Amino acid sequence: MRDAHRSLQPAVLLTRVCVCALFLFAGFVDFATQHAGNGPAALVAHNGKSLDFKYLLQTLKRAGTDLPATCQHLVDTLVVLRQACRPGGWRQGPDPPGLKIGQLHSTLLRSDMDNAHDALADTKALARVFRVPWVYQHRHDVVYGWPAFKRYEQNRLLARQRISSTIQWRARQW
Repeated sequence: MRDAHRSLQPAVLLTRVCVCALFLFAGFVDFATQHAGNGPAALVAHNGKSLDFKYLLQTLKRAGTDLPATCQHLVDTLVVLRQACRPGGWRQGPDPPGLKIGQLHSTLLRSDMDNAHDALADTKALARVFRVPWVYQHRHDVVYGWPAFKRYEQNRLLARQRISSTIQWRARQW
């Protein structure tokens, strides 16, 4: 029984893992929403717009499901902090040497982050950085609605396909 997973193709195994993770994720979002007490939940990720939210969208699409109705907002802390640190931004406090979670944690909280790149440690560090008063105050400055993000990503992928098709067509013409 222990070696049963070895006979599965990698894509099938990955799909099964993703589907299981989605069910766990949906349960987590419902749990967080019930205990938030302040209305709908928002997903917060560092570099989420460029990475996590796109991956989440593709995984949900493959599984034939969507985010729960209680979770329709996305916050990318990297975008929030880039706006804060630009000239004329609303940042207060020390200049972070970079915008990686560990660097932000060290600068803003004056303590080192343990186990960088460990999912739980990164999540805890991001939660601490997100609660820094001047970051938390401006969390609404960059909030993406899930439906709008899906449309944006769909249009981006269509444009990418059109460009690729045009390049292939021109290559055949030469």
